[in-house]
Amino acid sequence: MCCLIIKECRFSIPFKGRKHLWSLYRSARKEYTVMKYKRQVHWAVDIISRYYRHWKIRHFLLTIPMRLPPNTLSPLSTEWPTAPKFLAETSRLLRAIYHRWKCYIYRSSFDQTSRNRMREKVTASIIFKDRKASYSRSVGHPFVGDYVRLRHNQQWKKMCVETNDQYVVFADIINKITRSSGKFVPILLVLSTSSLLLLDQRTLQVKYRVPASEIYRMSLSPYLDDIAVFHVKA
Repeated sequence: MCCLIIKECRFSIPFKGRKHLWSLYRSARKEYTVMKYKRQVHWAVDIISRYYRHWKIRHFLLTIPMRLPPNTLSPLSTEWPTAPKFLAETSRLLRAIYHRWKCYIYRSSFDQTSRNRMREKVTASIIFKDRKASYSRSVGHPFVGDYVRLRHNQQWKKMCVETNDQYVVFADIINKITRSSGKFVPILLVLSTSSLLLLDQRTLQVKYRVPASEIYRMSLSPYLDDIAVFHVKA
């Protein structure tokens, strides 16, 4: 009797003899049908959501090349297609990998000479960027080294063999500040792998020659005055 009372409370069916059991069965069957339908709906929702998620992943990965602009191979390009929110971390990793690949392709397009020049530019950027006022305007000018074509001078070819200064890194006419009067005197500065030389710009007579081992530091003015100081061991 207690069990029947509980079922009556559950299905809200008044007790009327044996017909009560049939009413309970019909109510239970109806509730079971509703529960079964809900389970099927949840199962279908899970299947559809998983399929949709996989479709979004596949669609994003396959359409990345088509949504990138034509000039995206440049390492400076930051273009990247927008990804769904649940693929944000994956998109970030793919973007980093793609950028590294672009840098590799860019580096591979240079020969050894160009690679050395790029390393020099990187070194110059580390040393002078935000430290030298004239650095920004000098970036667009390629470094020549021998600005006076000293390597083609016959007199220099004979002289450099004697002093072991065949490999010229830099050569140009500069203004030397004299210690006595403080005036500017034009003079030819030659920097080789072995030494620093100051020569007469017309006769190529050596006025000073300082071995590279005796130069321990070089100071540059941070302003636009183009002043450089070589520190030599006493």
